[in-house]
Amino acid sequence: MVIALTEEPSTSLRTVTLQFKVFTFLKNILITVVCSATVITTVVPIVLAKDLCSLDYDTYGLTATEAYNYITLHAEKIFIIDLREPSIFKTGHIQGARNINFLHNDFNYEIYKLDRNEIYLLYSDTDDDSFTTALMMLEMDFLSPYFLKDGLRSWRKQGLPTVK
Repeated sequence: MVIALTEEPSTSLRTVTLQFKVFTFLKNILITVVCSATVITTVVPIVLAKDLCSLDYDTYGLTATEAYNYITLHAEKIFIIDLREPSIFKTGHIQGARNINFLHNDFNYEIYKLDRNEIYLLYSDTDDDSFTTALMMLEMDFLSPYFLKDGLRSWRKQGLPTVK
């Protein structure tokens, strides 16, 4: 459809212009909401974790050997949580691990549902996500959220077993 411009814009051109302005306005609101949600769910937990970092990293961090020995002696008392994406989890994980994807939208809720009185060992490929999660769990009054220092990479480097 071709709209000819005259000195006085036609009603259909005014309608199209108004629709475009409304669309642009709504698009900008949507972008603002999405960006705000991303900051709240991504940056705020990291800021909280940095405030909590006054807790000694070694208090809740276990080396691969320490974690393996604890799992071997107390398998029925510890819940192992793999924080990696499900497709990566399927390629190999610590035996008995449950997968809760750190990057999933429902991650905080999945952690919230866990029993605060249990002992947890958290891990991912490195210790960034697991340390952040351990600190978040401490803020949520979990008693024993431990994490694997240097993540599953250190576990594998020590030659410790994984399953598929």
